[in-house]
Amino acid sequence: MILHVEIPIEVPDNFSVNQSWGSLFHAAFQELIPLGYADQLHQSVLKPWSQHLESNNHRQVVWMVNALNHEFASVLEDALLTRLPISLQLRQKNAMVRLLEPSRLVRTSAKELADKHFLSDQVARKHKLVFTTATTFKSKGQHVLFPSTDLIMNSLLQRWDAFAEDLVVGDRDIRTYLGTHVTIREYRLSSSSFSVDSAWLKGFYGQLELKITGPDALARMAGMLLDYAKYSGLGVKTSLGMGGVSYDQTSSVFTSRNN
Repeated sequence: MILHVEIPIEVPDNFSVNQSWGSLFHAAFQELIPLGYADQLHQSVLKPWSQHLESNNHRQVVWMVNALNHEFASVLEDALLTRLPISLQLRQKNAMVRLLEPSRLVRTSAKELADKHFLSDQVARKHKLVFTTATTFKSKGQHVLFPSTDLIMNSLLQRWDAFAEDLVVGDRDIRTYLGTHVTIREYRLSSSSFSVDSAWLKGFYGQLELKITGPDALARMAGMLLDYAKYSGLGVKTSLGMGGVSYDQTSSVFTSRNN
């Protein structure tokens, strides 16, 4: 099960919110959930949730929260959603913010995402990812300032296989095929810094367009994984507010199932 929630936030007038506040919301949320489960989250390498901050069309700050499996969806509902609206203490800033009723709530599943792409009469060959908060990948012990298709697809495959239960796809051949047939067609990216525990991580934000070649089945799988990015996030520290992603295929070039 995947649960996506968008929660508008009221912030005191004397505070200016930026993307790095995502780590503050992470800390505050940890205080709401059962201690044993919080310890379990801390120990896991791949977290079963992602979250980040965005601004909506009304310039209101919105907290975007995603649960990637049924267990964490239940925790999210019990610890937070059933209590809304609620005041939340951000201790590092000595600020009290107000979480309002969700403006959007989506429940879906890995199977529904797979069916959306594999049962469609058309095959999407062009996709757009928008990185809404600073994003970086770790490769060979270093944080990478610019994305590659290998880093993007491997990040998504790891998250998908960790939480999609019976729909695991990430064998070595598939990774090789995706690396060969997914290419960056265009990009508009800028560097960005994100504060975590008084340290700064350098990353990027902006948008890029990906083109998928090769067999239809591979293109469908790539589309499914890229669609999943809007829930899982991309790169490192997605539970702290980095790697926020929106996904779009409305401008995609399609080929029919029979072509």
